[in-house]
Amino acid sequence: MFGPDLENLFDGVEVSLDQAVELVRQRLRDGALAATLEAEDRLIVSVGWDQDLHVSSTFPCTHAVERARAQGLSVEREEPCSGEDEGPYVQERADERFWRRVDDLALDRGEVLVETQPLPGNWGVTHYRLRSAELPSAALQPRIRPRSLVTVWPALLPDVATVTDGAVSALADGDMGRLVWALRDGSVHHRFLNDEDTDVAALSGGAVAAAWQEVGGALLDGHLMQAAVPDTDGVLRARWRA
Repeated sequence: MFGPDLENLFDGVEVSLDQAVELVRQRLRDGALAATLEAEDRLIVSVGWDQDLHVSSTFPCTHAVERARAQGLSVEREEPCSGEDEGPYVQERADERFWRRVDDLALDRGEVLVETQPLPGNWGVTHYRLRSAELPSAALQPRIRPRSLVTVWPALLPDVATVTDGAVSALADGDMGRLVWALRDGSVHHRFLNDEDTDVAALSGGAVAAAWQEVGGALLDGHLMQAAVPDTDGVLRARWRA
């Protein structure tokens, strides 16, 4: 539905009714893809962790409720959401001005790490090492899907041993975080770690640069810049929590 490796999946992608039904069916069968379906200002469909199907609608669903009950399913009405989970959202746009600032950072520092995230959670996160010799970043921008969250981090460090030693020390103190490392072929990898992960050095074997990003109040602390990618019409509809 979304291509190999789900490369065409991002927040806001449009699907047909048949595809929407299939997504719900797969999720009810404990599929890995946790997607919320939304017809803006009309209908929201999601599946909870307990496999309950939640439908929010701006119009009565009397016929659908009757059909569900006729098939032996239990239907319960829920109170409207209080709205506590809404906002504040990331307001900065990943537009030309933002990317000029990214280029300035890379030029000033020599290198930065650009992270793109098309959906909430750890799915689809991609990292790019942006060096001053590779500016401008215009070649990178077409690879980023609409509504993605773009986070700019300090450059990976060439002293991999020191980074992994710091990660081991943090984990021993009960901290959590993410290890990011680059291989000689240019690929960048990452993994969230906790105190159950003991062989950090083996995980990043062959790395030529690495960084340890600790989990804090804003999940991962220490980023330099952050913005969300507008839709193709220029409107920012992404709803990333700030």
